[in-house]
Amino acid sequence: MNGIWITVALGACLGLAMTAVWHFGVGSAPTLGSVLDRIDRPLPTATRATEGEWRLRVGRRSRRVLSVWGLPAVDGSDARVAEVDPDLHAASKVVCAVMAPAFVVVTAAVCVLGGVTIPTPVLVVATLAGMAVGFVAPDLTLRRRATERRHEFTVAFGAYLDLVAISLAGGMGTEAALTEAARVGDSWVFHTLRRTIDVAQIDGTTIWEGLRGLGDDLNVPAVIELASSVALAGSEGAKVRNTISVKADGLRTAELAAAESRAQAATERMAIPTAMLLFGFVLLIGFPAVITVLDGL
Repeated sequence: MNGIWITVALGACLGLAMTAVWHFGVGSAPTLGSVLDRIDRPLPTATRATEGEWRLRVGRRSRRVLSVWGLPAVDGSDARVAEVDPDLHAASKVVCAVMAPAFVVVTAAVCVLGGVTIPTPVLVVATLAGMAVGFVAPDLTLRRRATERRHEFTVAFGAYLDLVAISLAGGMGTEAALTEAARVGDSWVFHTLRRTIDVAQIDGTTIWEGLRGLGDDLNVPAVIELASSVALAGSEGAKVRNTISVKADGLRTAELAAAESRAQAATERMAIPTAMLLFGFVLLIGFPAVITVLDGL
C-alpha cells in the first residue's frame, strides 16, 4: 500500500514540476484575440507584459548577474523579433532552473517518508541536470518562436517586393514605390517596414540603409541581401526594378521549396504513428495466443 501512495505522490510532484516548467518556460497557447491583436499592431522593440513586478525584478537582477559571469541572458535579435521582454525571459530561465532542485527535494522527501532512500550522488546529478535543462528550455522556446517569426517576415517581405516591383513598372519613383507598398498591408511586418521607412526619411538616410539596419536588427538575411544588392545597383530605376524582381522571385522559389520539404517531412512522420498502431493491433491479437502457448509449456 505504501508503494502505491509513493507512486501517486511522485506522479503528482512530476506533474506539478512539468506544469511549472511549461508555464514559465514555454507558456500557454495564445488565444485567437491576442493573435489578431498582435497582427494588427506594429512590432515593438520589447513588449513589457503585465507579468508582475516580481518577475521583472528577478529578470533584471538575473541579467546583471549573468552579464558579470559573461553569460548572455537572451539573444537580442530573437527577443525583438519574437516580442519577448528580456527581463521576463531571464526571469523564466531562473524560475525554471530553481524548480529542478525543488522537485528533487520534494521527491527525496516523499521517498524517505515511504521508507526508500535515494543515494546522494543520484540526487546531486538529478539536480544539476534538471537545473541545466530548466535554464536552457526557455532559450529553445524563444529560438523556435523567433525562427517562425523570421520565416513569416521573409514571406511577407517577398509580397512587399512584388508590390514595389509593380509600382516601379508603372512608372513610380523608387522611394515612392517603397513607401506606398509598405502602406498596403496591415500585418506586423508591414507596420515594421512602414516605421523603418519613416525613420529613414526623418533621419535623412536612404531607405535601403534603413532596411539594412532592420535586417541586422532582426537578423533577417533576405532584407540584408536585398539592401546590399540595391546599393550596388545604384539609383537607376531599371536596375533597381530588375534587382527587386529577381529577389522576389528567389524568395518565392525558396518558400515553395521549403513548403515542399515540410510537406514531405510531415508525410514521413505520419508513418510512425501508423506503424505503432499496426504494432499495437498485432500485439492485441497475438497476446492471447502467446499466453496460451506459454501456459501449455
